[in-house]
Order: sequence, then C-alpha cells, then structure tokens
Amino acid sequence: MGTKSDAIVAARVPEEIKEQVNAVLTKLGYTPTQLINSAYRYVMEFHQLPFESSALKPGKRVLDSDHKHKLAEELDSLQVCTYDYSKGGTLTFKEALAEKRRKEYGAKP
Repeated sequence: MGTKSDAIVAARVPEEIKEQVNAVLTKLGYTPTQLINSAYRYVMEFHQLPFESSALKPGKRVLDSDHKHKLAEELDSLQVCTYDYSKGGTLTFKEALAEKRRKEYGAKP
C-alpha cells in the first residue's frame, strides 16, 4: 500500500469526532489514510480547504473570464416562474429582470 517515500501525517482530533468519522468511513468503504490523501490532493489542486467558499468570506469577489462566462450561461438558461400565464408561465431570468425593471423604474429593456 505505502512506499518508502510515503510520509506520516500526525494531527490532533477530538476522540469522539475521530470515532464518528472512522465509523462513517468504514460504512463508505474508505480508510482514514484515503481521507487524508484525498484532502491533500484537493488542497494541492484548488489551493483551498474543501469546505472553504468564497461566498462565505467578506469582501469583494473577482471573477475570472471563465467564471463570468459560466455564470452568464447559467443565468441565460434560468427560467423564472411568473403568474402571467399569457407568457407561458415562465420567463428567462433576463426577461423577468427586464420586466421588473420596466415596471419598477420605467426602464427600457
């Protein structure tokens, strides 16, 4: 399983948490070593902890062009329910936003 180049990682974990997590890992068919290796690979790839989220951190966020494009695609495909069944019961996000702006502010679409 291991090689001579494997390193041992030591960490302090409350005993109760260790026991509970080990029980879950056993049910899932994994070992603590697999969990630690997975966590290390995640941090190596994404440069953050698996549970970190930029949405939870205060401050300004900067999206790169790939994220902006993906977000725009998701918003374009998003359907919003409406009570105006003459429009088929749904609008795209852009249509709903334009209609709301027009009604609220007299803005042109």
